[in-house]
Order: sequence, then C-alpha cells, then structure tokens
Amino acid sequence: MKTVLTYPLFAALVTVALHFGAHLSFGLSSLLAFVGWPLVGTLITADDDLPGGWSNPDGDLPPPWATARYWGQLLAGASISALAFSLEAGPSSPWFSWLLGSTVVLVLSAALLLFAAFRARP
Repeated sequence: MKTVLTYPLFAALVTVALHFGAHLSFGLSSLLAFVGWPLVGTLITADDDLPGGWSNPDGDLPPPWATARYWGQLLAGASISALAFSLEAGPSSPWFSWLLGSTVVLVLSAALLLFAAFRARP
C-alpha cells in the first residue's frame, strides 16, 4: 500500500510547489506533476526499459508503457488535472464541463488499476 501512495502524494506536493513557487494555476501545475512528469520520465528511460537495456538486460520484463498499471496511473493523473482545471474555473465556466470528463476518466483509470492489481496476483 505504501508504494501505491508514494507517487500521488509526491505529485501532489510538486503541484503545490509549482502553484505557489512558479505561480502557475492549479490545473497546469497538476497537469505537469501528474501527467507531464511520468511522460517525460518514460521518454528519458525508454531505451533502458527495452529488452537488453539497463533495466531489462534479459528482456523478460515488459516496458512500463505496455502495462495496464502505467496507463491507469496516467489516466488518473489526467483526471486529477481535469478536476483541478474545472474546480479552479468555477461552475459558471465552460471548463466546469471537464468535471464530467474527469469523473469518466477516473472510473476508467480505476478499472485499469484494478485489472493490473488482480492480474499481478499469484
């Protein structure tokens, strides 16, 4: 359980730091922390995760972007960002329609994460 909460808590701290430190909106800060950071990290380490790479010398592990857990976490981050954008804009703004989209994406990400969790069970 501890490893499951590490990334969301750290991304939330980065969101707050970007909002108050760089004076970015909460929506943009959360987008950078919850979606941008994992995507950039995946691009930087993609060659290491491929078969024969530093992290996968035997080639028996699938790269992170080929797993349901990775996409579930990324969709959950996108949902959190959409929620931050919609709450920041307020109910009279067209951005508030992102609240519905955020809910749909959150349900999809939860399904992917549950699928990954049950598939990983021995």
